[in-house]
Amino acid sequence: MSTFQDFIANMMAALKRWTASSPTSEPSPPSKASATTSASGLTKSSASFTLPPPTDAVPGPWKTSLRGDQVLTDREACILEAYWDTEGKVWTIGVGHTSAAGPPEVVKGMTITHDQALQILAADLIKWEKVIDNAVKVPLRQHEFDAIISFVHNVGETQFHGSTFLHRLNQGDRKGALEALLWYNRPPSIIPRRNGEYVQFRDGTYLARVATIPPPRTS
Repeated sequence: MSTFQDFIANMMAALKRWTASSPTSEPSPPSKASATTSASGLTKSSASFTLPPPTDAVPGPWKTSLRGDQVLTDREACILEAYWDTEGKVWTIGVGHTSAAGPPEVVKGMTITHDQALQILAADLIKWEKVIDNAVKVPLRQHEFDAIISFVHNVGETQFHGSTFLHRLNQGDRKGALEALLWYNRPPSIIPRRNGEYVQFRDGTYLARVATIPPPRTS
């Protein structure tokens, strides 16, 4: 590609083609092999809380906030050369971008600039925002939406659509949804990130990683 503008133009054209050809059927729920019932990092005091329906939540469409963008980047890091994710078994580049999210396709030896990484992330977030807008049927606070964006960016559209997290959330069971969020605890190195998403959703505290989930805030 001769210029950065050519790169972006080609990427957005490919995104339109990829979106038009994407399957629309809802996938099956995740298997026990990919999601377990261990609430890793959940302390006894934080497990006993109640989570009443929010009064300040708003219906979609939603957009990722700057804080949500920043904490997601902190969780993923920004790597400018394609690397083989040994856990996900997939080529990855930039801020956690894989070919499954859409263009550009990530291949061995691929390199990008920091600006290109941010442009790719922006395109990924546009896709995830649409996925969440279409799937979530209840109002959300901004920090709840930002936490879901981080979760979807990590597990992908198929796992999200089939998740108990989404099912319980749409039933208005936020506490149960948070419990199901922690089922996605493989590999163990993902647990601090998942705990961070949990606290972000529950309390509005934006932390990239949390070793042990604290009791909920009282004010």
